[in-house]
Amino acid sequence: MIRHNFAEIVPRFTTHRMIDEYIHKYYVPLFERSKKISNNNFKEVKELSEWKRHVIANWGLIKIIDTVIHDSAQKPLPMGEEFHAEIVLSLGYLNPEDIGVEVLFIQKTGKGDHREIIFKKELTLGHTARRRATYETTFPVTQSGVFEYGFRIFPKHHLLPNKMEFNLVKWV
Repeated sequence: MIRHNFAEIVPRFTTHRMIDEYIHKYYVPLFERSKKISNNNFKEVKELSEWKRHVIANWGLIKIIDTVIHDSAQKPLPMGEEFHAEIVLSLGYLNPEDIGVEVLFIQKTGKGDHREIIFKKELTLGHTARRRATYETTFPVTQSGVFEYGFRIFPKHHLLPNKMEFNLVKWV
């Protein structure tokens, strides 16, 4: 059994595999991004920098106006039913496209207070009017169990390599 485990496990945990993974998942994409944003005398770097300053100056103006969310404390959501949510935000001077909203389903794992994100989905931009925007989602519930969920509001821009690069977030 030990020999079998070594034969199965060792090929997955080699330095060569780790280096290949780092190169393809991190170094090549970062190199490509670096080339892209440095073109045209760093035009995209300047655009992103200006956008970040604008978002920082206006982030505090984001207000939650209304929510339409299933109240799981009152009634569990059975597997197979649709989960629907709408979040209406007042954006201040930000554009609706500057903001992303996602729902995260969390489940307690093991002992203690440890929680794990088991599912997340970004809401789509719906109706916009007078500096307000509605973000919404509908999807079928495909897992059973007891879950907590929350909504995360984050800055969104096509030049950000990932949503965690810019350390602003609001929770609903």
